[in-house]
Amino acid sequence: MLHSMKPKKKLLELTLDIFTNLWNAQLLQSKSAQAQWKKDIALIDRKIDGLMSRIVDTDSDTLVKAYEAKIKKLEIERLTLKEKSQNSGPSNRPLSELYRTAIEFLSNPCKLWFSDVLEHKRLVLRLAFTSPLSYARNEGFRTAAIAEPI
Repeated sequence: MLHSMKPKKKLLELTLDIFTNLWNAQLLQSKSAQAQWKKDIALIDRKIDGLMSRIVDTDSDTLVKAYEAKIKKLEIERLTLKEKSQNSGPSNRPLSELYRTAIEFLSNPCKLWFSDVLEHKRLVLRLAFTSPLSYARNEGFRTAAIAEPI
C-alpha cells in the first residue's frame, strides 16, 4: 500500500516552497525580536545608570534602598532579555537539513517504513493515514483513509 503512495511532483515542490516561506518568515521574526531585545537592554542600561547617579547624589538611606531595589529588578529584567536573545536566534543548520526528513517522507513514505526504528513506523502510520488501518482476517486490509498531502 505504501509503495503506491507517492505525491505528485508539483505537490512536493509546493510543499518545499511552503517550508521555505515559513523558514524565511521565522528568520525575519527572529531578527526583529533580536533588534527589539537589544533596544530594551540598552534602555534598561540607561535606567540603571540614571539610578546609580541618583544613589551617588542622595544622602537618604531610604532612597538608597529604594534605588537599589529598583536596580536589582532592572538587572534581573536585563539578564532575562539577554538570555532570550541568546537562546532564540535562528538555527545554524540550513533549511534543507531541517526539513530533510519531512521532504523525504512526503516524496516516498515507504522509505521511512523500512527503517529499523519502531517510532519511524508509527510516524508513517500517523502521517500517511487519517485513521487506523482496518484489517479483516480473511480479506486483508480494508480501504485506508489516506492523508491529504499524500
